[in-house]
Amino acid sequence: MQRWLPILVSVAVIAFAGVGAQRWWWRPRVSAAASAAAPALVEARDRARAFASARGLALSFDAGVGAAAELTWRAPGECVEVYRVRVDETFRDPAVAVFLGREEEHASWALALAARPSSSRPGLVAVDGLLMSLDPALDPVDPDSGAERRRQLWWSARAAGPAAPDFACRQRSWDPLEDAVALGWPALPDHRVRVGEAWLGGAVEGRCHETTCVDDQGQFPHDRPCRARPWREVLAGVSQGPPEVALILGNWDDGHDLARPEIGILTSRELLIVEGRPLRAHVRIEQRWVGVVRELELTRIDDCGDQTTALNDYYSGDRSGDSTDDQPDNRSVVTRIRARLRLPPTGPAPSPQTKRAEVGG
Repeated sequence: MQRWLPILVSVAVIAFAGVGAQRWWWRPRVSAAASAAAPALVEARDRARAFASARGLALSFDAGVGAAAELTWRAPGECVEVYRVRVDETFRDPAVAVFLGREEEHASWALALAARPSSSRPGLVAVDGLLMSLDPALDPVDPDSGAERRRQLWWSARAAGPAAPDFACRQRSWDPLEDAVALGWPALPDHRVRVGEAWLGGAVEGRCHETTCVDDQGQFPHDRPCRARPWREVLAGVSQGPPEVALILGNWDDGHDLARPEIGILTSRELLIVEGRPLRAHVRIEQRWVGVVRELELTRIDDCGDQTTALNDYYSGDRSGDSTDDQPDNRSVVTRIRARLRLPPTGPAPSPQTKRAEVGG
């Protein structure tokens, strides 16, 4: 018995290791490879390549099947990063405008981000954020016009904020700056992921909890827990570069039967990350029960960067050839918002009583 005991232990250890390898390495690898070849992911990679190609950047998504990547955000630095944010709505019919008491929203904003000197903590970078409306009818100097929103933000390797936690289910933007952060910088996983592998993303909170319980009559019978599910993310493509590129697809719904077109909320996101920064993020929020489709897009328009020389040349105007989009207008927007970000917030001068209160007098 003493002779066979070590042999039996060795066989058991080998068997356990084999089962573990199959369960935690082989099966996830095979599953991720099958998912990576799904038509939705293939089509998303084609769209990403076309978008980047129009800006002089060739994407290959050359990482092999089963290749893993560590996804991280690169925090804004001294170079002021600038993004264009576009919001467009489509109403199902004219009755929707009557029901909501407003017309379709079609708005364009510019978002500027820059590191705040001497304010960072270990693992976090303090960021100054400015969202400026591109509507010429709004006066950015007038603090009551709503043309500008300023915020102190933070960046880490996995997340940025504050970001709207109920961004996935909203009918409209109550804070466009928080929505812009949620649009372009969702929570990333804290582990390496393979192409085709899915994971649970950031929590969805706030008003989205209510939508899980609403019925087709607009009532809340509460026959099930009113708790929204998190985002569901999948790594659709990766290129280990340079430049390093990742394509992420995200989905969220409020748990209603997807086969019933008259109820429920469906949200989808495509996010193209280049060197730790979003190059393009597009979200589609389908409010089925009210008849509103919201589409939000965030695109990089600045010339900040290290290795993405094609993008830097394109946005700085050094790219050869004719411009195919609003590149000159983008340069004007970048110049304007960078100047505004460095200016102090406008507003009425504080009264003597306010000054005394601030110093404790």
